[in-house]
Amino acid sequence: MMEFPKLRVVGSFYLDEDGLDMAWLHWPMMRNVRTLVMFDTLTTAYWEEALELAGVKAFRTVPNLKHIIFVSQFDDDMSPELVKAFKTRGVHCHCVPSLPYDEIMELESKLNDPCDGPKTQSDCLPGGSYWTYRPLEL
Repeated sequence: MMEFPKLRVVGSFYLDEDGLDMAWLHWPMMRNVRTLVMFDTLTTAYWEEALELAGVKAFRTVPNLKHIIFVSQFDDDMSPELVKAFKTRGVHCHCVPSLPYDEIMELESKLNDPCDGPKTQSDCLPGGSYWTYRPLEL
């Protein structure tokens, strides 16, 4: 299998609900990923079931994974149970509206920079556009 030592962000438009074992997290290319970006709110159903099946050590093969960003064109809120399930496993959830890829990367950079992380509910991105940060904490 291929390795990508500098890969930090992986985005997905689709997760196969038949593959709930999360074996894809064991791929060598995932080892250094720190943020997953899910572009479809339907993936929340996948995660609810997959995390239940995988147990609390679900992300042991991806020790750098700290954030999952759900990008949606709808104003959907995630279930508190799913947010808690991720948090128990050391991963923070974020829900944002549809954004261009460069703005998603800017958000990812802010989330993973301990000195410059999101400090308010709204933040300005380069170019003057705004994104709303909805922390999903219990």
